[in-house]
Amino acid sequence: MRVYPGDGVSDSLAKPDFDVVVIGGGAVGLSVGYHCSLKGYSTAVIERHEQFFEEASTHNSGVIHSGFNPTPGTLKAVLNAEGARMMYEKSEEWRFGTRRTGTIVAAVNRQERQRLLEIKNAGEKNGVTGLKLLTRRELKDIEPGIENATEALYSPDGGVVDITEYLARLKARAANEGAVLASGRGVVSIRGRELVELSLSDREKVTARHIVNSAGMHSDDIAALTGSSYRIYPCVGEYAFVEGEGSELVRGMVYPVVGCGSPGLGIHLTKTYDGLLQVGPTAVYGTGKDPVVWKRTGLEEFIAAIHSFLPSVEPSAVREGWYGVRAKTVPPGGKEGFGDFIIEWDRGGFPAIHLVGIESPGLTSSLAIGNYVARMIAERSGSNPAAL
Repeated sequence: MRVYPGDGVSDSLAKPDFDVVVIGGGAVGLSVGYHCSLKGYSTAVIERHEQFFEEASTHNSGVIHSGFNPTPGTLKAVLNAEGARMMYEKSEEWRFGTRRTGTIVAAVNRQERQRLLEIKNAGEKNGVTGLKLLTRRELKDIEPGIENATEALYSPDGGVVDITEYLARLKARAANEGAVLASGRGVVSIRGRELVELSLSDREKVTARHIVNSAGMHSDDIAALTGSSYRIYPCVGEYAFVEGEGSELVRGMVYPVVGCGSPGLGIHLTKTYDGLLQVGPTAVYGTGKDPVVWKRTGLEEFIAAIHSFLPSVEPSAVREGWYGVRAKTVPPGGKEGFGDFIIEWDRGGFPAIHLVGIESPGLTSSLAIGNYVARMIAERSGSNPAAL
């Protein structure tokens, strides 16, 4: 067990009584902890792993999504656009690396061109600026290495982030604002109503006036402890990398056109902040929350996706990468592959906010989600920490 208190000197949860306890120490949970502490609430963030950011926060593409993909009017659309703006702003203030590389969605036929128009229209409704349809020649000016595409949609505000730096700054800011960050302990039970008591896996107890369930893949399990019912469907995403000369063929991000029912954005090409050419992720539903036991995707699927835009890349240059798991609320075969973020007060009146289905673009949206949740608590308490 490790504790990272705001003053940096305590080695235990000596103060077990908080205004807000956040369950889950990923990027979203730490953002909630930071924003709640910023508003003056005594806050603790509890993480079951020994280290923070062990799951989705460090197992993703590191992309800053500009916000043209989410369905207009959804919470995901609002928080994606706001989160991207905040990410770029905080990168200057907090000094972590971001790079606006631009995002390309490339069409290969007329049917896909119609889909580009739909995506552009949705993006403009979401408030994304600078969206432009490109001819093949204009596409070549931005991504000269791309072949086969007839035209494309371009979003200049898409980018990448140095994930390690961002997460380190976020954690430090939360601690500096006074949040107690405790790792290596899971939540075993939740009892009470006015003052909630959480029993932890190390037999310690902590009380809170409100809890925030930001447990990611296990958010449905935590919700069950409060008597609430949600369902998470694990969906694994695997990555590969291109080595050698082929890795220089992409400057920014190149996505295929996918249908509305797809569980992901398709296997795409991303020049990461570190300069690697990353390919992926896949989107395959599984039966368990631990992807270690799942059968891995063969490189053939990645090679086929690469050759759709980069036919000159040799198969021998493609290497297997890491993988992560999306916490989806849409079951396999659902009409819409992307469900909306669920961020709501417990339906049974329990003093808890549940964050469920915070999948992509969760990293991009993390700062906006934290601010949103802190505002929910402030509105309920009349903006006064003492009212909690």
